[in-house]
Amino acid sequence: QCQGDDDDIAHWYQELGMSSRNGSVELLALNAKVKFGHASILSKETFERYKVLNSKDSLSRSENGCLCRLERLVQVLRGTSFLLGAPNYGTTLWAQMAEDLLEKHGQRFSGPFEGR
Repeated sequence: QCQGDDDDIAHWYQELGMSSRNGSVELLALNAKVKFGHASILSKETFERYKVLNSKDSLSRSENGCLCRLERLVQVLRGTSFLLGAPNYGTTLWAQMAEDLLEKHGQRFSGPFEGR
């Protein structure tokens, strides 16, 4: 599940290349949670809230294509996990794998992970 508040999630989603026409933190954060968060966030209520937010604002990606590839990778991992009968397996492991990566190489990254 996505940790942190919506301001942080929206900020780092923007760093990946996503932007909101009107600067909607809630829309950015919700979209990031749906795309990259735990599958438990996927619900009718989430979809309805997204429709309301998206009717007032819109999202766009930067031209570099990195975010598109990242989103596709997550979709493939989720799909593979689902086909293997463990729909949340990939999401469950990502947080620990990210922590391990930052533990080993964190000094090379900037951002909210500095000092780990």
